[in-house]
Amino acid sequence: MPTRTSPEELAQQAQFVFRGTVQRLGAATMASYETTARTLVVRVDEIIQAPAVLEKWVGQEVTVQLGPREQVKDGQQAVFYTNVVQLGESVAVQSLGHRPPTAIPAALAGPAATPTEELASRQLQAELSDAHMVVTGRVTDVRVPQEAPAAPVAAADEPAQVQYYSEHDPLWREAVVQVDSVEKGTQSSQSVVVRFPASDDVRWQDDPKLQPGQSGVFILQQPPGQIAADSASLAAGAQPVYTVTTVRPSDQLGHIKQLIDTAPPSGTPSGAGRGTSRPSRGRRR
Repeated sequence: MPTRTSPEELAQQAQFVFRGTVQRLGAATMASYETTARTLVVRVDEIIQAPAVLEKWVGQEVTVQLGPREQVKDGQQAVFYTNVVQLGESVAVQSLGHRPPTAIPAALAGPAATPTEELASRQLQAELSDAHMVVTGRVTDVRVPQEAPAAPVAAADEPAQVQYYSEHDPLWREAVVQVDSVEKGTQSSQSVVVRFPASDDVRWQDDPKLQPGQSGVFILQQPPGQIAADSASLAAGAQPVYTVTTVRPSDQLGHIKQLIDTAPPSGTPSGAGRGTSRPSRGRRR
């Protein structure tokens, strides 16, 4: 089993991280799950991070499918880094790796955090690590982008043309965000232009919808094509255009700064950590 991947790196890739004890080899907790020599039943002794549906799974058994280079013994205790692959009368997970029982990743959400809060912090850190810019500020204006196509105008002696739109049209809008502080990235002007889909279509319904007066911490991206376009236009004084992935409440700024400070350097896998270990915390039993 490779040892170069730290607990923090594994934790950023995994949804369900737990300390457990191997109960049975070549077995499963679900009759519908096809077992192999790399399938085992593990008792969950402590949950470190988890989706809400598995937060109270302590003391129960799960099916673990080991990776190709992993080896364990009956009765062995370890920290397992996994993702859920099947959920029903029990749960089956795919292992991304396991580490000794004392090699628990450092908490991002604080020692009193729940496993669900810990998972949310790791996901937020990965989002911050991928972001091109993070700013605090307030939306001062929302407008239609200048390059948005205008409705066609018919000549006086021609019938009016009909403009057709797809039901999945994003209905792009631009918000001007007055910047109070820059938490990540470089910003020389006092505002940034943020593009977002105003459509409530199912394809866009989960994207943030910005409103004048809205304030918070804006996590911003630049689409790859936009980066190239901006590089060519910045010399002419144009502002770069961003898209917004999340707007977090201002009272989360301290936690966001901590996650940015502990994020991996540029060029490492998203959300990779520093590889620190700590003893078992003796909680969530």
